[in-house]
Amino acid sequence: EWMIRLAAGEVPAAYTHAPRGHAIEVRLYAEDPFKNFRPGAGLLSEVRFPEAVRCDGWIERGTEVTPFYDPLLAKLIVHAESREAAVECLARALDDSEVAGIETNLDYLKQVVADSAFRAGQVSTRLLSDFIYVPRTIDVLASGTHSTVQDYPGRIGYWNVGVPPSGPMDALAFRLANRILDNPPEAAGLELTLTGPELRFNAPTVICLAGARMKARLDDLPVPYGVPVPVRAGGVLHLGSIEGGGQRTYLAIRHGLDVPDYLGSKSTFTLGRFGGHAGRTLRTGDVLRLIRPSSENVAPPEPAVMLPGYGTEWNLGVLYGPHGAPDFFTDEDIDMFFATGWKVHHNSARTGVRLIGPKPRWAREDGGEAGLHPSNIHDNAYAVGTVDFTGDMPVILGPDGPSLGGFVCPVTVVQAELWKVGQLKPGDTVRFHRLALSEALYMERWQDRWTATLTRTRSIPAAGPSFMSSFSTDLGAFPDEAEPSSMSSFMTDVGADSLDEVESWMAEEDATAQSREIALDGAVLSQIPANGDRVAVTYRLCGDKYLLIEYGPMVLDLNLHFRVHALRGWLEEHPLPGLLELTPGVRSLQVHYDSRILALEILLATLATAEAELPPVDAIEVRSRIVHLPLAWEDPSTLLAIEKYMQGVNPNAPWCPSNIEFIRRINGLDSIEQVREIVFSASYLVLGLGDVYLGAPVATPLDPRHRLVTTKYNPARTWTPENAVGIGGAYMCIYGMEGPGGYQFVGRTLQVWNRFRETTDFQPDKPWLLRFFDQIRFYPVTGAELLRLREAFLHGQFQLQIEEETFNLRQYNAFLNSIAGEAAEFKARQQTAFEAERDRWAVTKALDIPDLVDELDAEAVPPGSRGETAPVPASVWQIQVQVGDVVKEGDPLVVLESMKMEITVAASMGGVVVAILCARGQTVAAGQNLVAIRPEEA
Repeated sequence: EWMIRLAAGEVPAAYTHAPRGHAIEVRLYAEDPFKNFRPGAGLLSEVRFPEAVRCDGWIERGTEVTPFYDPLLAKLIVHAESREAAVECLARALDDSEVAGIETNLDYLKQVVADSAFRAGQVSTRLLSDFIYVPRTIDVLASGTHSTVQDYPGRIGYWNVGVPPSGPMDALAFRLANRILDNPPEAAGLELTLTGPELRFNAPTVICLAGARMKARLDDLPVPYGVPVPVRAGGVLHLGSIEGGGQRTYLAIRHGLDVPDYLGSKSTFTLGRFGGHAGRTLRTGDVLRLIRPSSENVAPPEPAVMLPGYGTEWNLGVLYGPHGAPDFFTDEDIDMFFATGWKVHHNSARTGVRLIGPKPRWAREDGGEAGLHPSNIHDNAYAVGTVDFTGDMPVILGPDGPSLGGFVCPVTVVQAELWKVGQLKPGDTVRFHRLALSEALYMERWQDRWTATLTRTRSIPAAGPSFMSSFSTDLGAFPDEAEPSSMSSFMTDVGADSLDEVESWMAEEDATAQSREIALDGAVLSQIPANGDRVAVTYRLCGDKYLLIEYGPMVLDLNLHFRVHALRGWLEEHPLPGLLELTPGVRSLQVHYDSRILALEILLATLATAEAELPPVDAIEVRSRIVHLPLAWEDPSTLLAIEKYMQGVNPNAPWCPSNIEFIRRINGLDSIEQVREIVFSASYLVLGLGDVYLGAPVATPLDPRHRLVTTKYNPARTWTPENAVGIGGAYMCIYGMEGPGGYQFVGRTLQVWNRFRETTDFQPDKPWLLRFFDQIRFYPVTGAELLRLREAFLHGQFQLQIEEETFNLRQYNAFLNSIAGEAAEFKARQQTAFEAERDRWAVTKALDIPDLVDELDAEAVPPGSRGETAPVPASVWQIQVQVGDVVKEGDPLVVLESMKMEITVAASMGGVVVAILCARGQTVAAGQNLVAIRPEEA
């Protein structure tokens, strides 16, 4: 009542407060003002309001806005002494607010508050009817196959907790597109795969396309690549399928896309469901926001003279290492690796590109405690671009690949060649060429100069005649002439008078000049021999950006891990310019460094100094938390993953259909119940994080009598449920997210990563649960109970039992001595069963799998009908029609899975389905007939 009387100018006698100042309220809605305030719903990937302003709302980061209630999200209320001051306060508050993931009226409110009529106080119910809203947005009319927001260089600094960098797979094309528009190097753009989206621009801007050539038209006009292209407000960009070689296209927009940072980057990591637009690929109906520039009067520079060329046969420059002959491979294996033309497998993605080719003979029978297969090693950090042998299959790890794992890697793609990995498509041929470190560093400087200046004169790297030819051809460096077949023709083209002149260019920077002196004869860069109580140290090169430091022999020994811990601490206390990340493994530490800033010689000299100063490890104590986690034994989700593996990879693998029975057999145990008792009795010490992404621990039982030893899937699974618990080698892992994997399942537990929520166990800047040297202990729950706990845990409604203690290495070693006899007896029984299993595989050929690509079968198409074919090599995921069905043009027929993407094969005409020429789970080749249709006119 008082509010009504005050508004009417009547002040009640009992009211003793005089009106003072001005207040303004605005309401934030889940509505799109540009589409007649159409309501929207979805996941909020960012929510931020200024603390100094009153905010009445219910949303936070991670909130799912549903379509079932009122679209009101929040009210912002400001107060000031004058209306003018209140308006300014409101404008600042709106500028400091952010809501991302769905479209809201936030930008609309900003424009209303900035409108001259509103500022002048000419406010009435008719104001908004005359107000013209001008959005700086892009409407996604069609999403394309796999379209994501990326930025360069991606998410750096979280490799040690399992967060990959993401970013563009072809960083060269992405950087060039941004540079052509004179964008900041870190400006976010779109990565488009196989087929592109259809986009409507609601504001004028300028775009640039680079990468593989998709069919592109703006309204009705074709769009050239590598040049700035103006776009009008209302213009529609249509991007179709790729014509020719390559796999990915990049779209840069003037000033970049406006999406929130997640852990310091805008890049989308779809497996982790964060970054980019709502943590996922684009969908039809999405609205992308454009950065609002301070000035529109920035003229783009001249475009690059040439862009890279894309074919179907690729040459990749690599550095040998970190693992090679004779420790892991034979010399013949390494020769075979470099001599082979490897085929790109359809089951490849941003996580890694799988290759089809001959199997190594291997230099050893097995991986010991690391696993039954000779490719298994004690877990260490991977380099982006390393070639990882997951069993007998090589995989080039991509920018969304795992940071930690237990497989050998014979070579690593150098930084300047990583762009090619992003353009490999199923069926392409890949050959690897060994480089010198100096060549790799020079090639990177060459690319940096190219992207900075958009010119390529007198700056093509000298990498030897055979590799130089392929390198130049891939980049389109010689479009009007025959490609050079010798170093002399190369020098002529770049204007060099002699090889000495080329050598002098390669010595322009001290780091490069010093690095030329390093001998790279094998996978091992250098070693420090054991000396007294000091264990041996081995330095292994992982490309031109990573160095792997290993301690002692290839055994599981916690004393070696504490040596790793001591070195990591020393380097953190003595930071080096250019040192980016330190990632510990079981008996190793990986150093990620910028070789343009930190020379390898300086790094090696610093590491030698560190070794002389490190304290004895038996004096080390660390803080250790005992974390009690629920475990659903043989959870239904893990059983589903095994079923999918049997369907799509190898139905006869020795670990199928029961991983736990396999664990029992390979460890020589009498019953599955014994496996269960050991798992629930063990205390697992966390040695590394990110073993399978996102804070996933690699942990081993402190008591060696609890160390169940298994081998890993070969080939690995393509899908693993989030937070599955598995054993591989002598290690336990909790998978941080859905993705590939190879550990043998025992069950499933709680989340070790919380994307958005802040709880007692998770913080916004540290969304991972576990820490190095935590001890994990499981207790049993049912599958249904686990689902309830998982829902509550993410929201802070379930509290873990956590105990703090100090772990003393000297006391632990005394414990080991006290149980040495029992541990040796357990190990001997285990080893006998281990060897028996290995021998059984050799006899039964248990790991032999069917051919990865079937032959084409054109004759299977009945007369008078037409075959609908697979566009790429793939596996058949779903068949959506039956013989006799009547279909029309555009109806879905078959859903394929390729490169971790679903591709729908639609009818190209109307007619009757007369034959199904494929089966669910079958691997098919590009061009292979899937369904036969008799045309309507027939």
